[in-house]
Amino acid sequence: MLIYPLPIVNEVGAAITLSANIFGLALISPGIATLLQGLRKGPVGSGFLCPTNHTAVCLAPSLAAVMFGELPLLFGMTVFEGVIECLPPIHVSE
Repeated sequence: MLIYPLPIVNEVGAAITLSANIFGLALISPGIATLLQGLRKGPVGSGFLCPTNHTAVCLAPSLAAVMFGELPLLFGMTVFEGVIECLPPIHVSE
């Protein structure tokens, strides 16, 4: 589970306390996301228990963000990505 946050922390050269905080968030965030996915309250959740995990899809863009703007750019990119993923799909009619 921590294989994807590890290169990012390594690239930043973070101190041990910051690394521990990042790894802690990397462990807790999939749990929170899984619980929210399992809810069925309004627009939140599908009612199905679908476990989430970290994937390699965002690893390269995250490493690029860390190289160019360090952690603030990475966190901003992650928030923007989350907002985009929450938007409903766009259907194009022909």
